[in-house]
Amino acid sequence: MAWLMTARECFRRIAAFKKAERIPNYDMGTTKLCLKQWHSEGLPADTSLTAFFGLEHIEDMQFIVYGPVPGVPGQTPWPGITSHDGKSIFRRDAWGHESESMLGDDYADGAHRMIRPGIRNRADWEALRGHFRADEPTRFPDHWDVDNWAAKVARWKNRDHVLQLRGPSMIGAIKEMMGFAEYCIMLYEDRALIEEIMETQTQLALDILGRAFTEVDFDVFHFWEDIAYCNGPILSPEMFEQIAVPRYKRLTNFAKSLGVEVCSVDSDGDIRKLIPGWLRGGINHIWPMEAAAGMDVVALRKEYGHAFSMRGGIDKFVIARGREAIDRELDRVFPVVQDGGYIPHLDHQFGFAPFENYCYYMERKKKMLASV
Repeated sequence: MAWLMTARECFRRIAAFKKAERIPNYDMGTTKLCLKQWHSEGLPADTSLTAFFGLEHIEDMQFIVYGPVPGVPGQTPWPGITSHDGKSIFRRDAWGHESESMLGDDYADGAHRMIRPGIRNRADWEALRGHFRADEPTRFPDHWDVDNWAAKVARWKNRDHVLQLRGPSMIGAIKEMMGFAEYCIMLYEDRALIEEIMETQTQLALDILGRAFTEVDFDVFHFWEDIAYCNGPILSPEMFEQIAVPRYKRLTNFAKSLGVEVCSVDSDGDIRKLIPGWLRGGINHIWPMEAAAGMDVVALRKEYGHAFSMRGGIDKFVIARGREAIDRELDRVFPVVQDGGYIPHLDHQFGFAPFENYCYYMERKKKMLASV
């Protein structure tokens, strides 16, 4: 069928609770090990899940540099690979954070561990706080030999897909850079230091994002956080309100003043206690709504109405449980699909499941999307 509206146009209308020609079919993938299994169960080895199932995609522009430039002394050029032994890649970033990324099919995409935290104390911060100049040319990837900023701007004109621009993470990226335990301790021992880092990055973003929004018509201004587990967020709603919400608000106000209507946030876990703060901070699109952590899109729609749009929300574990479980889960979220402002897909990458189960899930979901 030839559609009159692009996936991009449909996404923007759905996010604004307007009627679209169709609901684009987005979804999450699986692990490398599971894909290897699926290749033996019928998935062509030279075909991606996106191509095989005709999925749409959202391009995530996350390479505007909000961190210190040039960063810690002795830093190797981006991406800062210090060694590679065939099993792992060892990196040191501009903050001084050192990590090991594990390779091979036995590990999930992005599997890593911290070796040394960045910004362990105020002395570390003082050594870097002068490295946040807005006029550093490498903040935009013009220096890349292939697909640099100018090439990207040209490629993005007249596109059919959704393009989102990442803003500076208020909490999640700092937590990753410091380490979870170190971050939590620092919140109580020297909260002012954490706020100085947040404020420095917020002001830097305000100083440099005008160029991005002027040169490119972004569909979404996005914040990656990952600041919750199944039992709730890593900091109290009160502290979140004090240190993060006003800064979100300044950034989302700026983005909206330049024409970006959708401001989104991504965090796994149970983030229900943080939603009121995000709404006050100008966020109006939330995902991936992890079902096993209590993020029930049906209950949230009843509680908040059309205060924010959503995507995700389908329990990833149903793929392994079989057809009846898949049917129940899709039937559960269907009233929200009908209500609008919601694009259903799995709430995260999942592990092992038979390929035929995923094929059935895709078949059933496509029928559901087509029925609205």
